[in-house]
Amino acid sequence: MRVIIAGGGTGGHVIPALAVAAELRRRGHHQILLVGTARGLEARLAPQHGLPLETIDVGALKRVGLLQKAPTLFRLPYSFWQSGCILDSFQPDVVYGVGGYASGPVLFMAAMKGIPIVVHEPNAAPGFANRCVAPFVTRALVGFPEAARYFPATQVEVVGVPVRAEFFQVPRKPHLPPFTLLIFGGSQGARSINRAVIESLPLFASSGLDVRFIHQTGEKDFREAQAAFEKCGLGGRAQVLPFIDDMPAAFAIAQVAVIASTSAETFGRTSIEAQAMGCPVIVSDIGAAPETIIPALPGKQNYTGWVIACHDPTAIAERVAEALTLPPLDRDALGARARRQVAAKFTLSQMQRATLAVYDELLGSSLADRFDKRSL
Repeated sequence: MRVIIAGGGTGGHVIPALAVAAELRRRGHHQILLVGTARGLEARLAPQHGLPLETIDVGALKRVGLLQKAPTLFRLPYSFWQSGCILDSFQPDVVYGVGGYASGPVLFMAAMKGIPIVVHEPNAAPGFANRCVAPFVTRALVGFPEAARYFPATQVEVVGVPVRAEFFQVPRKPHLPPFTLLIFGGSQGARSINRAVIESLPLFASSGLDVRFIHQTGEKDFREAQAAFEKCGLGGRAQVLPFIDDMPAAFAIAQVAVIASTSAETFGRTSIEAQAMGCPVIVSDIGAAPETIIPALPGKQNYTGWVIACHDPTAIAERVAEALTLPPLDRDALGARARRQVAAKFTLSQMQRATLAVYDELLGSSLADRFDKRSL
């Protein structure tokens, strides 16, 4: 089976694409091509994962000013032409869209050529590209029920968010000092959480907590954050990085994670990955996060499973201290509960099962001889 995976840009699109490609390869399907942009995260991560990449020239049309939108609109016909050429050359059996700038032109041209298209939408509200191609999808696989209404009712299925197997396999670090705090604002960083954490550093420095820091800042805030840790005397206890390549390993050594939910994409994937490892999550800008991921924990107003809401530097420091000092039995019970819920609702195998069922429908009963369905 020949598959094009279209989309990318940020980790919320690229990481699920890589996860699906890895699972397809594990099942013996190696004719996979990722189509993205030269500017997106896929340009760096696809070669690292041995995944062929073709790029098209396309940019943002949403949440950008006229000066950026105008050249994108001018180049859009060329983007469609590039997409058509890639489709004609690779001749895919199906095109799988994961959202992002590149997915729109590729999926639209696939629909015009009669190629079956499947989209995965991991957010509670679909992104711009997936909303544009919604009328043409053969099947939409959505992460949350809230997203189903954006797609044709007969073509949509709620399958959850893909979580890489590594998040369930990496052993957790014992809850002993020195503690490690992981700070993460998405693959490109988040200015809001970087500023809040920088402002909270004097509180950590004077708290007496034995805490080490792993802070993914994105490229823009990297030097400022690095300087802030040094200024507060925490430079020797901090690993400040523009991007973390091995996120399962980072979560494995963290007792607490602080993430930004300025987009549902960041909250959905990152908080679910953290919960798959039983790691407490402190969420900044909670208003952007879907509230249906993990049921509320009785008697704890600020908790949603392992998720703690906070909005300012003082609250971040206080909630980190609270999470680190939870009684061991409470902490272990909550961690096990979170892992069970994520394993039940958001595993990659669940999404892959639905995806392969779509392929059965699209390509006919001959798939019975080409797929080992006993492994599903």
